[in-house]
Amino acid sequence: ARFWLAQALAAENRPADARPHYESVTEGPLALEARLGAAQTTAQLEGPAAAAKMLAEAASWPDGPLRNHALLARAAWQLSAADPAAAAHSLDAIRDPDASGATRPPVPPATALTASAHA
Repeated sequence: ARFWLAQALAAENRPADARPHYESVTEGPLALEARLGAAQTTAQLEGPAAAAKMLAEAASWPDGPLRNHALLARAAWQLSAADPAAAAHSLDAIRDPDASGATRPPVPPATALTASAHA
């Protein structure tokens, strides 16, 4: 429930309220999505360099769309923080999705929830 509360708060552009709820989800099937959500709110609150640091371990996440999404977000934040070499390293870590389709697609980012709610 805390993850979904964080998603709702982030969708309402309340990153300071959402971040502690994301950070409280440390185990279970939504833990990595919560880590990414916490990084997204950190980008809004503290800037891209701080957000990129939060996803330093993303390259060690299980292969799949969420891992690639986290690495792409990290690379974008690294570019925003004027660190193109680090961004290239993050992009090099992206792998092709598992052809078996065994991985669960990631939860959509909070911004997607906002866009669909206001459409």
